[in-house]
Amino acid sequence: MFTHGSVSYAANPSPDLAISHTRLVFITLFFLRIGGQLSLGALRDDEGRRPSLQG
Repeated sequence: MFTHGSVSYAANPSPDLAISHTRLVFITLFFLRIGGQLSLGALRDDEGRRPSLQG
């Protein structure tokens, strides 16, 4: 992804392309981070509920 972006910059340098690519990377990282936190929180809640359900 990053190598492809740098190659496209070299072939066709465009500030708009660079800005959109940077935005895309930040948005992807942002959603991955939130998704990871949500999934981790769900797993923790699941682990916390299991003993009370079994006991």
